[in-house]
Amino acid sequence: MLTLLEGAKLSRNPLTKGILLAIATTDELLSQIVMVPKSGESFSYPREKTLGSTPFYETAPVSDATTGAPGTPAAVAESSSTTNRETVPMRAIVSNVDVSNFAEEQQDDTTQQMASQLIMKMKSLGRSIGQKLITGNYATTFALSAAVTGVTPLATAGVGPNQDSRRHGPGSLLAEGGAVDEIRYRAPGDSRYGDAVDVSTNGVFTIRSFNSQKWIKVTVVTASLPATAEEVAVRVTPITATEPEWDGLQALTPSSQTIASTGADGDELTFEVLDRMIDEMVKVRERRAFLMNAKGKAEFYSLVRSLGGSGPETTTLPGVNGPVPTYRGIPILQSDWIASTESKGANSDLTSVYLVSLDGTEGFWLGVGQKAGSVPSNVDPRTTQIMGVRIRDIGQLETKDAERKRISFYGATALGSELAVCRVSEIKTATSS
Repeated sequence: MLTLLEGAKLSRNPLTKGILLAIATTDELLSQIVMVPKSGESFSYPREKTLGSTPFYETAPVSDATTGAPGTPAAVAESSSTTNRETVPMRAIVSNVDVSNFAEEQQDDTTQQMASQLIMKMKSLGRSIGQKLITGNYATTFALSAAVTGVTPLATAGVGPNQDSRRHGPGSLLAEGGAVDEIRYRAPGDSRYGDAVDVSTNGVFTIRSFNSQKWIKVTVVTASLPATAEEVAVRVTPITATEPEWDGLQALTPSSQTIASTGADGDELTFEVLDRMIDEMVKVRERRAFLMNAKGKAEFYSLVRSLGGSGPETTTLPGVNGPVPTYRGIPILQSDWIASTESKGANSDLTSVYLVSLDGTEGFWLGVGQKAGSVPSNVDPRTTQIMGVRIRDIGQLETKDAERKRISFYGATALGSELAVCRVSEIKTATSS
């Protein structure tokens, strides 16, 4: 498992090292996230669901309390841990760069137009990856193949992560009214339906597949449900304007790990809520980090200074310029892809704070496309994939006097445990009332 910075250290090729550093230094989160080599159209990993119990056991036979007759040894209880098998489709970022032959050949020996353009392209690639680590959201809508009376897909925020009918075919919805009012869901790629959801009252319901991390939301009018079980296909695809991107932290953070504000217009950032995130919410404790945008970090600094000190304790991290603030020893990484446009009450400039484990197994990590599962960082990226990046030589263009190269990145995010991330939403910033 490598971060971009570790890959750059290993590289003996100047162009490779420049490309890796150009990507890494564009985003504090991106410089720290673990990249795990993956091959294939999709990759799978286990996500912890429940742990089996480990009770105490009575080793001596227990005598009968009434007769005193010797008893028999107690049976050993059995309970197995359960996991969900997450299958994540690999996503592709692809872009061309053209350089004029005249510009390339008429410059002096110290100016290399194509190399300069590639470095700037890598910075742009780094910004795209860093942004989608937070805001990425593939599945934005779903549709039923036929109408089910009484069931209407939720128009917004109605689809959970890692569902893709383009890759894994349609899912299905099973609805039944009458003596039993219930709905089941089988997501694309799942072989079985999830548990039935009782919809005996009108409202909005979350229907989960056999893999409980895959879900859809529907509005139900109970009186209109079909009297007999009615099954229809469900297609989960992005809306036309949405790129086929991976799911970022906004999409992957479950509702059970989200702390919403209690105030009418949002909440102030407090040490108490940060303590709750650390002590109660994120149980995967390896490589934990807070994520805040610039406004959120300013609120944290203001909170610390209100105690009479000059500022928070700091640490240093490879790939991050300057000291990194910490709270209770946990670094605070800045990601300005976290929006300050959340709305509640009179405020529309609220933000979120995340606490996330960046462990490469149970935490939040990035699977990168790598042939044969290797990460050679000491070779030329123009001929070999480097941390998911590939630079292909398209060659001379017929329609203009220019050379074209194509930059590609293949990858997708993964979350090894629901307890590896927590989000506190609707936090006031300095511009909030």
